[in-house]
Amino acid sequence: MSGLRSVRLLAGACAAALLSACASTDFRQHVETEAAEIRIGPQARPVRTVTGFTDALRCMDSMLAAYGVRDVPMLVEDVQDQTKKVSVGARDMLISAVHEASARSQAIRLITFGVDVGNLANFHANAESKKPYENVPVYDIRGSISQLDEGISKKQAEGGVTFGPVGIGAAKTGDGSIIALDLSVISAGDYSLVPGVKASNSVLIYKEGVGADADVEYKKLGLNFGMTLSRNEGKAQAVRGLIELAVVELLGKLAKVPYWTCLGADPNSAEVRHEITTWLYSMQANDELVGYFQRQLTMRGLYRGPIDGENNEQFMDGLVRLRAQYGLSAEAVVDQELLAAYLATDHRTSAPLRVAFTRPSAEAPVTAAPAKAAELRLELVAQGTRFRPGEEVKLTATPNADAHLYCYLQDTGRKIVRFYPNRFAPNNRVAANDALVLPGKMRFQITAPARGGREIVACFATARDVARQLPVEVYATDFEPLNVASLDEIHAAFSKVTRESFALGVVHVESK
Repeated sequence: MSGLRSVRLLAGACAAALLSACASTDFRQHVETEAAEIRIGPQARPVRTVTGFTDALRCMDSMLAAYGVRDVPMLVEDVQDQTKKVSVGARDMLISAVHEASARSQAIRLITFGVDVGNLANFHANAESKKPYENVPVYDIRGSISQLDEGISKKQAEGGVTFGPVGIGAAKTGDGSIIALDLSVISAGDYSLVPGVKASNSVLIYKEGVGADADVEYKKLGLNFGMTLSRNEGKAQAVRGLIELAVVELLGKLAKVPYWTCLGADPNSAEVRHEITTWLYSMQANDELVGYFQRQLTMRGLYRGPIDGENNEQFMDGLVRLRAQYGLSAEAVVDQELLAAYLATDHRTSAPLRVAFTRPSAEAPVTAAPAKAAELRLELVAQGTRFRPGEEVKLTATPNADAHLYCYLQDTGRKIVRFYPNRFAPNNRVAANDALVLPGKMRFQITAPARGGREIVACFATARDVARQLPVEVYATDFEPLNVASLDEIHAAFSKVTRESFALGVVHVESK
């Protein structure tokens, strides 16, 4: 027995020595060195330790608010697992991430219709989108978990000793896997890819030992983000990180806001400069450049004209003033220098929201006179008010002073919708004596009702933007029936928030 015990003690000592030798082997370095040859992107960059991208999503929320992005209808497809090996609720993760990135700004109105990959087609069919003012999405997010390469690099050390009937062995393993996620935004109207608005990211998962914890590494804009996963998290948490990172990228590219700031990237890096150049060419090619800067100049108090995407003298003056703020040449031109300087400016405000309330009192005197209301001329672009059933109807709204405009339509069934401002024209400021054409270039139509029917269009002009003060029943989703009984209820709401200081224009549309 004593001899056998000596053998066991000797074997235990050898096993301990073997394990020590295994531990001294640098498994991670070996795995990552081999993985670097497979993955595209620098491995030598410093790794920032993160627990997730929640802070980046919240940063994007503030960024979207600062750039005036609001009420963009968007549908979400199922994020399928093309590898059939990563069983996670990817679509729900995507919905949560988009919600986190727009909770404060209300930039994205997410439509969670359907459960299969045919969401968009089914939505169009069910919504009967041939009607002029149905709530259809403008954009659609689609994509999949497109790649899973398991064990792309492995290293294993093992050994053992045998003394008669006793054998002792030890081993240590390390391996790396790559998961990739591809998401893109498509136009809901024609199913075409929105140029440049896609996210294609991958993650390297390093595991050491059997059942041990895993380290995850994400890459974006030359940055490396490292995360340690617990034994129970595994691939699911890695995919969540990929989805959150993709949402930051997709919303930033779609709205043309500097999403790289939320990831801590250097605005002067080659990757960011390339992104800005791509945006400039893209907006110019798609005739979006003037409209983009009209909105931004309006928010910064440098432009007071219409936001119609058309060049004008006021717009050029605003550009010159903006360039002067950055010390650029005094010319009405948008170039990479101006766009880069504008995107590098932090337009967010850290001041907390303060809402003041006054104590209601029936006897309290009115101490301030209401602002003088503009006069509003609302006219049909046609001779008379009678149209053929289904004929397109156009109107012009002309205030005699700068005003904010809100337009409603009551159909023959007495359902009322708000059609201006809307998702296509979110800024409703109209300059004095400028005739706003409705619908104009906006992507919807107003059509005459069935024979013998009559519809009513009512537009309200106010001196200030009162959208946030109006009841939700009055200023709800554009093109959707409002929960109001009549136009009188809308009239009463505007009377209350403006203290009866507004202008009203009404026209009747009748079919022959």
